[in-house]
Order: sequence, then C-alpha cells, then structure tokens
Amino acid sequence: MGIVSDPLLGKFSVLNDEWQVDLPTGTFISPELQPERPEQMLMFAPRLRNGSISADVTPLKGGKSPREAVSLEAAIVFRHGSPEGYYYAGTSAFDTKFFMAKVLQGPYFQARGYVGRRSSVLAGRTYRLRVEFSGSQITLYENDVQQFSVFDDAYAGGQVGLRTFRTQARFANVRIRPATPRCFVIMPFTSELSFVYRVMKEVVESYGISCERADEVYLSRPVMDDVKTRIAEADLVIVDFTGRNPNVYYEAGLADAYKKDWIVLAQSSEDMTFDVRHVRSVRYSNTMGADLKLRADLDQALRGLGYGQAAR
Repeated sequence: MGIVSDPLLGKFSVLNDEWQVDLPTGTFISPELQPERPEQMLMFAPRLRNGSISADVTPLKGGKSPREAVSLEAAIVFRHGSPEGYYYAGTSAFDTKFFMAKVLQGPYFQARGYVGRRSSVLAGRTYRLRVEFSGSQITLYENDVQQFSVFDDAYAGGQVGLRTFRTQARFANVRIRPATPRCFVIMPFTSELSFVYRVMKEVVESYGISCERADEVYLSRPVMDDVKTRIAEADLVIVDFTGRNPNVYYEAGLADAYKKDWIVLAQSSEDMTFDVRHVRSVRYSNTMGADLKLRADLDQALRGLGYGQAAR
C-alpha cells in the first residue's frame, strides 16, 4: 500500500462499492452515485472510546432525494458498534448545513445537533470538519470553530469511518486521534484519606489511564461547572462514599446519570445510604498495610470493567 500518512488508516473495509484511496495523503473518494445503493461507507479498523476524527470534506455531486432536493450528505462516522448503532456527523442532512445524528435499531436516524441550512452546502466546496468525542460529550468543529456540542451516552465506543448518502464526496487529510482514557475521582478532600487517593492514582495510571480529582483542576470558572464537565468527559469514575459527604453523593448522582463505568469505595456499609447499598463496593480500612489490599481490589475492579492488564 505504500507510505501511510496515518498508520490508523491502513486497515479498512467498505460497505457496498469500492472507494478510491490514496493512503499517503489520507484521501478517500466515495463511489460514483449508485441509485440502487445510495449509502456508501468505509470503516477503519481501530476502535475508539474517546478521541477525534477529522477530514477535509468536499461533496462532489449529489443525487436527488424523494423530495427532489439534491443530496450533498457526507459524514464522519464514530463509535460504530453495528450497522444499527453508531453516531455520524457531517454536511447536508436533516435539512441543515452541519449535523450530528445517531442510528438506532431499525434503523432509525435521530438528529442530536445541527446548525445552518442545507441550501448553504455547495458541491465542490471543502469543509474542514473535526468531531471530538469524550465520554458523553460530542463536539463538531468546522475550521477549528465549534459549531455545537451535545451530550449523548447511547454508545460508548466503536470504529470510526466515512459515510455518504446519495452523494459522491472526497475526504482528504483524514486523521484519527485516540484520546488517553480518563478517570475522575469523587471523594472527600481530607488528610485522613490522602493515602487512598495516592493508591487510586498509582493503580489507575498503571493502566495507562489519566487520573485526577476536582482539587487538582485550576480553572477560573465555577468549580461545580468544571466538575460536571470532567465527569461527562471521563471514561471511568471512582467514588469514595466514606464519611457520607453530601457533595460526593451529588457528584456520584451525576456520574450515574451519565451512565459512567464506576468503581465504588467505602470504609463501611454505614457510609453508604440505602439507595446505593446495592452497588458492589470496595471496602478498605485506614490501618497499616491497608494499601496492599486496596491496590489488589482496585486491580480486580479495573480488570472487571475490561481495562485489561496493568502495564507495569
């Protein structure tokens, strides 16, 4: 195949007809219009939970839709788990200029974010698009300018790719950028629990996952706004209910609402109110040697969530 501009582009497969591919430049051109096969897709091998995919998208020509409008729909696909479960974002669908949508079993297509009017999309014009997806937050950019951001937790990970519908399009300078997995820790900020956070951070980071808690983030905006953002962007949340801290319970509720992978800790069952006692938790003590058991329990919990063997 020759030199590949981005190693993550080297392995791909196509749905329906063959695409023109130039790997050294990261350029992919969808097939000529096929009325009997209006949808064309090209999927790359890597699977991403969080990250970004970008491309210079040029709709070249379009066929007519049932409403006699010319289609110039060209999109970036991400978190593709099946033909009936993925997100896609691009040009000229749902009567808008730029859109983000998800495919549901059926398949059904549901718009989640959009801006502008479809009539402003022109054949032959290039749109530099980038989709960033982190946790439940998904953001679309054009020319590095944010168009919109939505929160959706239907799909947590999957393949990325390219898609056209009743359109021939060129996708140039395609780039796939996986993000480092993130863990956000929710716990009381007390000196008595400092060893607990130290152990958490060491174990989590040994899996190649970044780990932080709210007091390590220094931004000018309100703290709770930033906490909400960090929870939304996290792959994993660790909650320590020790002490029944009200803020911890509130933030844990946010993590539950965002349907995050989470690990729950507590020193005793009395630290957990009745509505969370059904959640399996890691118990620990604040005594000499307790860190060894805590490390082993966190290792087991991370493996149970599918994070694999720690890279030690």
